[in-house]
Amino acid sequence: MKTQATRDPTTTRPRVSLEQKVKLLVRKARAAERRRKHESKPPCRSELCGMRTWLLMFGFLAAFIFSFGAQAMTPRLTFEQANAAFAAGDFRAAIQEYEAILEQDGFSAPILFNLGNACYRDGQFGAAILNYERAQVLAPHDRAIAANLRLARKKAGVPAPALSEVEKAARALGPNTLAWGGSIALAVVCLAVGVGRFLPRSSRAETKTITGVAAVMLLLVATAFAIRWPEFHRAIVVGMKVQARITPASTAAESFALKSGEPVTVAKAYGQFILVRTLDGRSGWVSEKEIGTVFKAASNSFGRGSPIHSINVQPSGE
Repeated sequence: MKTQATRDPTTTRPRVSLEQKVKLLVRKARAAERRRKHESKPPCRSELCGMRTWLLMFGFLAAFIFSFGAQAMTPRLTFEQANAAFAAGDFRAAIQEYEAILEQDGFSAPILFNLGNACYRDGQFGAAILNYERAQVLAPHDRAIAANLRLARKKAGVPAPALSEVEKAARALGPNTLAWGGSIALAVVCLAVGVGRFLPRSSRAETKTITGVAAVMLLLVATAFAIRWPEFHRAIVVGMKVQARITPASTAAESFALKSGEPVTVAKAYGQFILVRTLDGRSGWVSEKEIGTVFKAASNSFGRGSPIHSINVQPSGE
């Protein structure tokens, strides 16, 4: 028969029977035995899998940080090497280093500007004009780029293209800025139209105003791209002595000569030859290696270049 704990009237502490004390000691002994067995037992499969998962995650994270750091340091190191080669007068080496940065990290106005300076000092005026124009696309309001571009055109003996006031206004913003502005405007229009259906009539007037402003912005962006559309097919002659041919073949008869740095429009391609048109309306086939398009292929990450600052070395005003 179980005994019950009785309370002593002289104290607030309950009295525990002998049977209850024995049960308490047995429970403590069993708990201590379970703890001892658990500590001496090897880790279970699930625990090992968990440890492996954490180790793998740590390894992947360490590898990612190491690779990211290596990629971040390589362009900077190459940039310093290019600047050192430029300062030493080894412009061919500087050109190779700057081009390696562009190939790895994408186009950026500072690197294109420095590459144009190196090409100018090396006597490659066509390549200098091409890189200055590419830099100007990304930084249309940079005065140093505009000044060096005028100097290179003067040295190459090619005139600057005549632009109307409308074309100048369309070039006020870069293509990336226009693309972002158009994307935001389109998203605002879609969001306003979708949300406006669920709003009360008293609030629809404000939604219509926002939609109208975004629609006007979208129209302006589309108009700017339409005006600049021929610019996306523009190229610069980079070869020194380029002859346009009547057919896309190296053995074809020569039609006319092109100046290094002369702007042309790309009409179509056939194999390794490009049909180009000059500003005065002449057409001919040239090798794709003898020209460079201002808007290069998207595979080169045009406009997403490295944020490295330019050394801002201008060509001598010979």
